[in-house]
Amino acid sequence: MTFVGSRDGLREVVVESRFARFLPEPGKAWLEDVAAEVSVANAGMSFTLYCREAEFDVDEIDFLARGDVHGETGSGQRYSTEWVRYEHAEGLLYTEAPVRMVDETGSFRGDGFRYLVSERRFRLLGNVRVEQLQ
Repeated sequence: MTFVGSRDGLREVVVESRFARFLPEPGKAWLEDVAAEVSVANAGMSFTLYCREAEFDVDEIDFLARGDVHGETGSGQRYSTEWVRYEHAEGLLYTEAPVRMVDETGSFRGDGFRYLVSERRFRLLGNVRVEQLQ
């Protein structure tokens, strides 16, 4: 099943899943084997996300992704964690679960992250550690 969220005629969110259960009231879908891509007008691809399951609010275009969550930001940071939440109105992807982030400068771990989609700004939170490169 594929859900597409658009604003002003521009596609901003595409969420695909292998299995889905949709309830028109309250406008929620429960998804399994999920792939999502979020874009912002004039900024191109902002992030991708893959996970085992997600709860998707069709009206708000928000979602909570859980289980082997991983993806990449538009700036090239690759992240992995157990869960993330995306709030479309705020343009915010975040988690408070332990996270690993890898980019061109190295590999890092933290207690969570905040990614401001329109600014492409990724910030690790709490107890940030640099992993030894081998």
